[in-house]
Order: sequence, then C-alpha cells, then structure tokens
Amino acid sequence: MTDRLNDSLGYATSVTVYDSLGRVRQTQDPTPQGGRLISDSFYDSRGWVRKKNNQYWDPATAPTLAVASVQDSKIPNQDVYTFDGLGHTVVDDSEQYANLAQETVNVYNGDTTTVIPPKGGTVKTTVTDPLGRTTELDEYSAAPTLRGLGPPG
Repeated sequence: MTDRLNDSLGYATSVTVYDSLGRVRQTQDPTPQGGRLISDSFYDSRGWVRKKNNQYWDPATAPTLAVASVQDSKIPNQDVYTFDGLGHTVVDDSEQYANLAQETVNVYNGDTTTVIPPKGGTVKTTVTDPLGRTTELDEYSAAPTLRGLGPPG
C-alpha cells in the first residue's frame, strides 16, 4: 500500500498486489470521482505475461488488498499474448469486452523482425547485427508475403 498526499491535503491510497513469485499481479489506484482503477497481469507456466487487463474502473470500491476478479466480458481494454518457444511475442490480440478489436503479429527470422500492425498501420522489418543493433529498417506500404516452414506432416 502506498499513501500519497492529494490536493485536498488528505491521502490517496494505492495498492499493488504481488503473486508468490514477486511479480505484479494487480494494481489499484483511487480515482477523483471515487472507486478505483484496476490493472491486472496474468502469467503462464513459463512466467510470461499471457494477458493484461489495462486500466478499468470499479466505481463501487476503493483500493483494497483483496484481488479484484472480473470477467473478461467486462474489461474494456485487454491484451492477450501468444509467444514462440524463445519467449518472443508473436501475436498481441487487443480485445474490448472479450471481442477481438485488433491484432499485431511479430515474425522473427534470425536477424530480422517483421511487425505487422493492425489495419492502417505501417508494416516494418528491422534487421539487426550480432550485437542487437539495428542495421536496417524497412517500411512497407502493403503487408509483405512471409514465407516459412508450415506445420510438419
């Protein structure tokens, strides 16, 4: 719990809840109109963030040490991540009230990373040297055709 002096010379209490491995599980911040803004992080078995509930408002309750639980269909802004075996985020699904709103795809191919943003965005490919420094940045006006190995069989 953190108490901060607010404009009315009172204290505003914010809460950060950690899981058993010391990772941030939830933050709760007070709002001027009452209630609290809540953000959640959910982890997979490898410890990678698989889902984030970005700030949503709970008008009924002030920040508390209890973890707030709410259905995905009530969350206005949520990110769901898919990873490859190396822990790279390959898909970031942005959802609103449990419905897909937009999707960003990342393609990793050795020294190149291609980011395919939601519709209307600019596709970018970054090439790096062995030290991880960017050596080339390509931008496409249309999504490139990406080729790779398909599923075995």
